[in-house]
Amino acid sequence: MSDGRRSANAQAASVDLAAIFKAMPPGAVLTALETVLAQLPVELIEVLASRHFQAGAITRRRNNQRDDCYRAMAQLHMPTASANALAAVVIAELSHYRSGRWRFERDGAAPANPHRALMHRILSLDRATILTARSVRAILAGLPVGKN
Repeated sequence: MSDGRRSANAQAASVDLAAIFKAMPPGAVLTALETVLAQLPVELIEVLASRHFQAGAITRRRNNQRDDCYRAMAQLHMPTASANALAAVVIAELSHYRSGRWRFERDGAAPANPHRALMHRILSLDRATILTARSVRAILAGLPVGKN
């Protein structure tokens, strides 16, 4: 089987697994993953751990998800607004949410309201920290964001 075909098959399988896992409660997902991991050879588990479970890999995933949420929030506003204006609006909304409803929603599931769910996810991923305007502008521009 060619590498392209194997890659396409692996990608199709991962999409199906992602849909299945999203439909399951978090506790059931962990149980299912632990069952699968228990059946794998240790060498494969070591490869998975080095690629996906090192601190740096987890931080990258967390930051990528956070950045996607910042971009989604910005898209809720006027698309013709400047990056400076969008960054200011997003930061103001996050600050308002963090000082208000976040106090009551932070330990629970994401709110049903899609806008609040985005803010909930950002604050959950960044441990209630809001990025600087410079960092938000960089995210909106698609640039890598350092510690700002």
